[in-house]
Amino acid sequence: MRQMAVAVAFLFTVWATGFAQSERVEMGWTGENGYFERRTPSSDHPLQFYVSAERQQEFLRAETDNCATKSVCDELKVEVSQQEIGKPFGKKIIQITCALKTKAGDANDSSANQTVRSYWKSIIAETSPGMYREIFLLRNEGAFWAWPPSTVGVMKADDTKVLFTNDSTSSRDMWCTGEFWVLQKSELTPVDFSAVSAAIDKAVPAGAAAVTPMCAAVKFEKLEARTDVQKLNAECRACGFEGSVIVKFKLEGSRAVPLSSAVLRDGK
Repeated sequence: MRQMAVAVAFLFTVWATGFAQSERVEMGWTGENGYFERRTPSSDHPLQFYVSAERQQEFLRAETDNCATKSVCDELKVEVSQQEIGKPFGKKIIQITCALKTKAGDANDSSANQTVRSYWKSIIAETSPGMYREIFLLRNEGAFWAWPPSTVGVMKADDTKVLFTNDSTSSRDMWCTGEFWVLQKSELTPVDFSAVSAAIDKAVPAGAAAVTPMCAAVKFEKLEARTDVQKLNAECRACGFEGSVIVKFKLEGSRAVPLSSAVLRDGK
């Protein structure tokens, strides 16, 4: 992928399989450095750890860096919610959201109708009875992602269960970010799309680039990745589209293996 912002969104983290892994995928946005994606250490904790006052204060300290004045910071508080996704591989998966709101309360707070709001979105997986490990953390401190955060889901690709998260952004170049994990018994493994990405690059006509981030391109129900193709150095963001590239793939364990590719002109 030739466009830098799109290339960032095509990155899918690879780590050791199952609960032996001790890292989480962490995404975020800061006004100073922009978008970032990294791996950070992750260890087992009781569920209460992820909704505790200490965790809320950690989020609040990160957010107060964006306060214009101390009085504004003093009016902030954290709203915590949790949603159990189920037991798609025999262990609980829970999504926890820490969101920012004012102390004034709902009567004077329009956060319910906001499309931009600061929050942390965490996905935790049960490793043993009562213990959980964080596998994903989205740090939306700069309001780069849209509100409300999407709910992590589970889909099937043939007979394989896939855990996925997909969050819309405010960027016109990288309009979403996402991760996919294959669930196999007690193993939780990110899907490796490197071969599919390479097949897309190979199929793109000369003088053009694939511009759809993988989080939007992948359609597991069809086992395909479809990306729009745009001329390099197009005169405007909506100009110079030449169609799309479709790569059919299959899953071999946690690898997405290309089967065929096709170029469709005029977006058909």
